[in-house]
Amino acid sequence: MPDGRYFPYTYGLSFPGSIHDPILGMIDFREVVRQIADRMKAQCGNKPKLVLYDHFHKGLFARPELDMFLPAEYLKCELVVVFLCKDYADKSWCAKEWTIIQQLAADRDHRHRVMYLWRGKLEEQVLQRLGLDRSTRSGSGRLIANFGPAELLTAA
Repeated sequence: MPDGRYFPYTYGLSFPGSIHDPILGMIDFREVVRQIADRMKAQCGNKPKLVLYDHFHKGLFARPELDMFLPAEYLKCELVVVFLCKDYADKSWCAKEWTIIQQLAADRDHRHRVMYLWRGKLEEQVLQRLGLDRSTRSGSGRLIANFGPAELLTAA
C-alpha cells in the first residue's frame, strides 16, 4: 500500500447466516454472500486468502473459542463490508463482530474502511439499535443504499 500500511485481508465480510424474508420465510443468506465473496476473490487475483469469509478460511474458523478470535480478524481488513438486514442486530455472532466494527468505523485516522449495505426494508429502529442512521458517515463508515445480489455483484 502506498502509505506503508499492510492488511492481510483486502475484504472482511460480516453477515447473518440466515435471515427471515416475509415472503420466503427463513433463507440461507450465506448463498447471497458467497456470490459476492466469489466476486471479491476474483478481484483479488483469485486469492481466497485475501477475503475474510468463512468458506475461504475453514481451517482458521475451525477453532475453539472462535467467538473470541474472529472479531480481532476484522482489524486485519482493509475494507469491512457489513451486510445489514432486519435480523443482523439480533444475531449473536453479528453482535460479537459489531463491537469491533464500530471501533473501526470510528477510527479517526481512517486506517480501516467500513461499508454498510442492507437488504430489504431496514427499519429505523434497527439502525438505532446499531447506533446508525441513514446519513451515517462517521469515521470511515458509509451507509450504502439497498442492494440485491445482482446490483452488488455488478458494483463489486
